[in-house]
Order: sequence, then structure tokens, then C-alpha cells
Amino acid sequence: MPAPLCKCDSCGHVFNSQAIFIGAAVNVTFSNNREQCPKCGAMANMMDGVFNVGAEAFEIIAAGQLTRELYEQFGQLIEKAQATDMAPDTFVEEATAISPELGESARIITSKKSGWLAIAALVVFLMKSCDLNVDVTVDVNDLIETYIEQSAGNPKE
Repeated sequence: MPAPLCKCDSCGHVFNSQAIFIGAAVNVTFSNNREQCPKCGAMANMMDGVFNVGAEAFEIIAAGQLTRELYEQFGQLIEKAQATDMAPDTFVEEATAISPELGESARIITSKKSGWLAIAALVVFLMKSCDLNVDVTVDVNDLIETYIEQSAGNPKE
């Protein structure tokens, strides 16, 4: 069952809420919710926004600063990776520290041995270009996997 994301201001840990469980619903609004961080015990902020809730995921209809913050951190990580010739494994670890979901995207991106930083930069550019107040669903992981498969000459079936 999907749960909203939370981020601890104290230790920076990002985790799925352990306090709120929701079945399928449309236009669910979260605002100014907090819960205890499982890592350090401090209070963490839950992601503000309006969501549609499906069987396995939250679809962002309109999101608050937490989501933008995470994408900005991911963008900064890409800049750092480009400047320091960061190893793919290190990139995945640092992306996972920002967000488990971004870590999974980083894992998929780095599975393409050459040009993975360009792919990562493109993903962040696309994310920043999107207006989060529109009713659009984009599966970034599927987009990345399709690109990798097509680049390898193995079209997705």
C-alpha cells in the first residue's frame, strides 16, 4: 500500500510514512503533517500536496517544496558527479541518500555504462521543466528503461 514521503529536518532521512495508510482515492490533500523519523527520532515533515492514490503509487497532482527540494538535490548531485568524475556506484549511493526513489532511478540510469551522466541530466531537466500543477503522470523509470533498451538494440516488448 502506498504511503506519502517524509523527510527529517534533523538527519535528512527520507522515508515512507508509517503513520498514514490510504486505499485508492482521488485528490487527497496533505498539508503540514509531521511524524517521528525512524532513524533519529526527531520530527519529520510529510510531503505537502494533492495526490491521487492508486494500488501501488501516489500520483502527484500538485506538490509542495519537498519534491522540488529532492529534485534540486538530485540535480546538484549530477553536477557534482560531472565535476568529480564520480563512480556510478557512488552516484547511486548518494542518490539513495536523497531519496530511495531517486536512488532506484540512479541505479537504472547507471546500468547504461556510457553516457549515464547525460541521461541523469536529461531526467532532471525534464523534471524541472514540468509544471507540477498539471494532471500528468510520467513513469521516469519506464522512460529510462525504454531508452536503455533501445540504445542497446533490444526494443521493449
